[in-house]
Amino acid sequence: MTVLSFNTLTRSDIPTEVNVPLHDLIKPHIDSFNFMINSGLPSAVNNLHSVEAVDGSGKIYTLKFSDPKLGFPVSTLTHQQLLPTHCREQLISYKAPLQIKLDCTVDDNTYSKTFTIGNIPVMVKSDRCNIRDKSIPALIKVGEEPTEFGGYFIINGIEKKKGTFFTKLAVQIRCVRSDASAVTVTLHYLLDGTCVFRFHYMKGEYLVPCVLILKALKNATDKEIYYRANPENADSFIGDRLEGMLRDCLNKGIYTQEHALTYLGKKFRVVTNLSTRYSDLDVGRFLIDEVVFVHLSKPSQKFDLLMSLFGYCSLSGIKINPLFPLYSNMIQKLYGTAQGGCSLDNLDQPMMQEVLLPGHLYLAVLKEKLQDWLHGVKQVIEADARRDALLIDFSRDSYFTRCIKLCPVSVEGRLDNFLATGNIKSRSGLDLQQTSGFVLKADKLNFYRYLSHFRSVHRGSFFSDMRTTSVRKLLPEAWGFLCPVHTPDGAPCGLLNHLSHTCQIVVYAEDTASIPALAVSFGMLSSSSTFCPASYLSVNLDGCIIGYIDSSRAAEFCRSLRYLKVARAGNVPASLEITHIEKTLGGLFPGVYLFASPSRMVRPVIHLESSAVELIGTFEQVSPALLFHRRQFIATFVLLTKVFLNIAVCAEERYEATTHMEQSPGNILSVVAHLTPFSDLNQSPRNMYQCQMAKQTMGTPLTAYPHRTDNSIYRLYTPQVPLVRSVLYDYYGLDSYPLGTNAIVAVISYTGYDMEDAMILNKASVERGLAHGAVYKSKLVDLASRQHLQSKHFGTLPSDLHGFRLSAEKSMPMGFPSLARGFLMGTLYIALWTQTPTSRGLSVTKVNWCRLAPLIKRFTHRVQDSEPAVIDQVRLLLNHPSNLPCRRLHLKLRINRKPVVGDKFSSRHGQKGVCSKLWSEEDMPFSESGFSPDLIINPHAFPSRMTIGMLIESMAGKSGALHGLCLDSTPFTFSEKETAYDYFGQQLVQAGYNYYGSERLYSGINGTELEVDIFMGVVYYQRLRHMVSDKFQVRTTGPIDPTTHQPVKGRRRKGGIRLGEMERDSLLAHGVSFLLQDRLFNCSDASTVCTF
Repeated sequence: MTVLSFNTLTRSDIPTEVNVPLHDLIKPHIDSFNFMINSGLPSAVNNLHSVEAVDGSGKIYTLKFSDPKLGFPVSTLTHQQLLPTHCREQLISYKAPLQIKLDCTVDDNTYSKTFTIGNIPVMVKSDRCNIRDKSIPALIKVGEEPTEFGGYFIINGIEKKKGTFFTKLAVQIRCVRSDASAVTVTLHYLLDGTCVFRFHYMKGEYLVPCVLILKALKNATDKEIYYRANPENADSFIGDRLEGMLRDCLNKGIYTQEHALTYLGKKFRVVTNLSTRYSDLDVGRFLIDEVVFVHLSKPSQKFDLLMSLFGYCSLSGIKINPLFPLYSNMIQKLYGTAQGGCSLDNLDQPMMQEVLLPGHLYLAVLKEKLQDWLHGVKQVIEADARRDALLIDFSRDSYFTRCIKLCPVSVEGRLDNFLATGNIKSRSGLDLQQTSGFVLKADKLNFYRYLSHFRSVHRGSFFSDMRTTSVRKLLPEAWGFLCPVHTPDGAPCGLLNHLSHTCQIVVYAEDTASIPALAVSFGMLSSSSTFCPASYLSVNLDGCIIGYIDSSRAAEFCRSLRYLKVARAGNVPASLEITHIEKTLGGLFPGVYLFASPSRMVRPVIHLESSAVELIGTFEQVSPALLFHRRQFIATFVLLTKVFLNIAVCAEERYEATTHMEQSPGNILSVVAHLTPFSDLNQSPRNMYQCQMAKQTMGTPLTAYPHRTDNSIYRLYTPQVPLVRSVLYDYYGLDSYPLGTNAIVAVISYTGYDMEDAMILNKASVERGLAHGAVYKSKLVDLASRQHLQSKHFGTLPSDLHGFRLSAEKSMPMGFPSLARGFLMGTLYIALWTQTPTSRGLSVTKVNWCRLAPLIKRFTHRVQDSEPAVIDQVRLLLNHPSNLPCRRLHLKLRINRKPVVGDKFSSRHGQKGVCSKLWSEEDMPFSESGFSPDLIINPHAFPSRMTIGMLIESMAGKSGALHGLCLDSTPFTFSEKETAYDYFGQQLVQAGYNYYGSERLYSGINGTELEVDIFMGVVYYQRLRHMVSDKFQVRTTGPIDPTTHQPVKGRRRKGGIRLGEMERDSLLAHGVSFLLQDRLFNCSDASTVCTF
């Protein structure tokens, strides 16, 4: 057991250096946006299709973008450096200008103009952020958090963050370009034995015979295709089906590559919307480039990949064409699965999934909007051509400016809408299964919640409505990548997951240029070889077959490559995923697979052969749960797992075939789940509840309170750092953001108010500041957004200072509310004025106030709120242009919230309870030393919930307080041999207390000794944001529904509370049944019906 050296009596100083581990948790978000800036955006612009416009004379204008450059955020009002703090305070977006060059080619002459296409949102702390390299003192000086790690966008001042004859068999591959845009294609097996190639283009779904795609990729004869797929006519299963597909092509008159491309071009000309000057042959080539294996650049590579899939896969074994060495993937795997030679893949497994990163999605949306902008300019040119072709003259800069100004597409507006709403309006669909729900508000209810936003992964809203539970299951392959505990317990359960704290995301495409030559030196035959024995397996690098290796040497080949990867030698990427799957009947499809593509999950483990740390991926590990079995059962699983890595959880679990070992057993948990003390001693659902309640807790969400304009901020006035904490608490420097209080808790059934789910608070402790907090709310008065206020302005005239329905108690001299003054519900007034029509021509200055006074009408605007509050800040927000009067006023209100009956509290073990009574201290039980507990809970809260970790925390907190130390509560630290209760019990004995943490207490009511030992210790308690002040609902009379004449529902609408069956039964049981008639009939739903 480790005792952390931490002086609890001294507050830690403000950090002077950046907490690198904390920033590494958010790094994938920032790196993905940096990829978009540095390499993705130039690649995306280069991949954009040129747009052609034709005038009446047949002259062609070719438009294309080039040389994009994203600047740094600059204020449109002051033209100075714009900081994230400015955007939050002024409720504006954090954006930077995007400059791009528009090239127009006319009659072999190219005219260019560089212009700003718009200001697009910029991620905080990215390479284009103005605070990226600022030190911690500099961040504090400009109103930022000292631990600001970025990874989000600021939008409007708010931080924000996819038939007939068909069988169930299909093979799918997702191909990703260099700019992170993707195209998913699928190969379907039909009942008649044929297979079709399915793809999506511009939101349309299209099916093309597979042989037609083959013929369009290469000028190959039918004989070549047949014998490459079915060598020596050895398998009638493949031969019969292939012969039928070839005969269908002959019936369509398709004999050569040109015939196939022309046929595709003729069918898809309307879909592609290309210019009429392109022939059907050109349209066919365009279609192949756009949808068929877009991750490969050469048609020959695409043909090899698709053709190689026609291998021969029989039930007796897997053979391969000696004349065609490339042995892999789609068609071969499809027919092998149809014959029963290969097992089906599970798309719900993490090894079949990638992470959609914000920078990649942002780039995909931006790329499509730039393409739409080019089409918009095309419409402008064609409209001018219909009006007067002489207007079109790109040699004049004014015409460039005209086209840019009249373009109906706003790139800036589309991106703003995307980040503000999370909805994507796309022509192509961007290869996503949903069009909404991509943006999440990064609210800072507390720091844990804020941090969890950046470590969460959602399967997608597409799966939320599915009735099957298979997509929600936690599979063994997720070990170490997805936290098994940190997932909601409601509708998103299993869909919204969180990465383990050691899991990393590969953002950039690794350099794999040296791997093919390196693999050849290890015995791999190159893909250009003309001979390949049947015993060889293909070597697949990121969806491209680079060669083949003898199956007997494949394991040694992978071992040698892995050694170079671990040693960081031979230019082998550290995140390269190396997987060897052997030939087994009914098993996974065999081969050697190497992955270095971005968006993959990797995690660190110890490579036992070299004792170095290695990053492994989801596809190359096997469930460590298999290794938990006793040694006599291990041999049963070796056969099933020998093609993957064998990873031991700890040294005691190692055996002969173990290749890797975990760095720590707690690496499977997320950051929030790992902070639960002694979570391995609790019932699993309680740990899940704590992950949710930790994100609903009032605490210290931030330190830059004066510079924040969030809609609501929950703050705890008297937070404390926990005495019992895990190693990650100090590793990530979470002392600056505490969430609760170290409370003295007694487990006793003392009164009738401490039932199982209730608790009693010591009234004196509350009066001394226990769990006191506040809620900050924001009110925005925007005169421009309300029709009846559009002609009005803020402020008062000099003659209004002593009158005009306002007084010094309610407003400042200029008509604004006074700071630090409280106001009752709905009693805050703001002074407004407006000019009469006869005074519109006069300028409003201090000189002519008296002259304008008779011509000005006075108004007040009432700001309503549901409870008394204190005015914390008043801001006047600037307009654009800046010479206009301010039209927006922002008020920050502070509402003090001390604990009251009905407020929710929770320990860090999912033991939530409601405050049922504030008990006076003189009536509380007390110990021999005079201590009275701050909180009393009922013993019945423990047996059914089995939160043993809370009992151990109570002992540890008590011993830590007595010895002046913070103690380690990292999960899996203790075992059955070295128990936690014995360790902390010995510490209590050394401090002079009972070994089991119990004490004798005396009744505060009669002073007698209680005849039982009371378990009492120090537990870190959290105050949840669920408070009675936000939820209580009482009314006598109020609005009713006009149709049913029943009270409306909803607290905001001053509605009533529905009386259910349980409430009815309780009234009947009390013998007050006539109350139902009075309350529910006469006083609630009574209505008069007039009859004639």
